[in-house]
Amino acid sequence: MARAEFELLGELVLDDDELLQRLLALTDRNAFAAAVAQVAASHGLSIGPAEVEAALVAARRAWLERWI
Repeated sequence: MARAEFELLGELVLDDDELLQRLLALTDRNAFAAAVAQVAASHGLSIGPAEVEAALVAARRAWLERWI
């Protein structure tokens, strides 16, 4: 999975208010990862739930490291 695919996915989500709100409403981490993976697949991107989870972990770690 390429970083470029995540960047493209981010652009797709941010350009679609309804999709963004639907994803933001998900409170279950596994459901969120599955939904993001489904959106990615519907746009021909090869981002699976495991990659979404890894990206969430990396983003959280980066955020925490800014404050340590």
